[in-house]
Amino acid sequence: MERHAFYVNYKDTDLCIAVDEDSYKEEIPQMALEFCCHLRDAMDAYLITDTEYHKSLTPYYPRHTSGIEDEVREVLEHMSMAGERAGIGPMGAVAGAFNLYLAQHLNKAFTPSELIIENGGDIYAEAQEALNVSIFANTSPLSNKVGFTVPADCFPLGICTSSGTCGHSFSMGKADAVMVMCKDVLVADAMATAIANQVQTEDDVARVIETLNDDGLFSVCIIKGEKVAVKGELPLKVFKGTGL
Repeated sequence: MERHAFYVNYKDTDLCIAVDEDSYKEEIPQMALEFCCHLRDAMDAYLITDTEYHKSLTPYYPRHTSGIEDEVREVLEHMSMAGERAGIGPMGAVAGAFNLYLAQHLNKAFTPSELIIENGGDIYAEAQEALNVSIFANTSPLSNKVGFTVPADCFPLGICTSSGTCGHSFSMGKADAVMVMCKDVLVADAMATAIANQVQTEDDVARVIETLNDDGLFSVCIIKGEKVAVKGELPLKVFKGTGL
């Protein structure tokens, strides 16, 4: 299916959005930008009143939500829930939050047949056909050479990646890439961060995947150097080129 892609940038929020050609409307990019600006500004204003929400590396729920919009409160609480599930702070789910709530906003206004939102390596996807998703893993020789074919009946789905060797996101580990797929894109985002925190060397890859409690996670892939391990519903696939 042909897709129309465009970018939305505001502050350090940088989104690539794709909508199927038949559903695309000229108003969609502007609506996406306005929503992102509004949500980002509202969140920034909240973080001034609750600085621990932004700084916490452990589970933390918002404490000063009186007077803020219901949707913003919902976003903050959803981020906290995802962080608690993963055992990390709520900001570990912020990219997934923008993806999901923007998707809901666009779906309500335009009901596109396909909608894919990529936000710093974290993806929310609604697709009508199978997608090949390769994994960028920095300098690992496996980078963009392995990944998954996600069947159409798995969507909507969150597909999120965390790395300790590239990108701007904070990580306490040194994984080249940890990809997590989950129906809840915020949980996928937070869990990718939490799992990546546990990987320091190639020797950690098998141990972390074996001890992972994957309840509710669709698929997980860990890459460090020349080592890769997977767990979940989908088999690992080898690509000659890039995937999604």
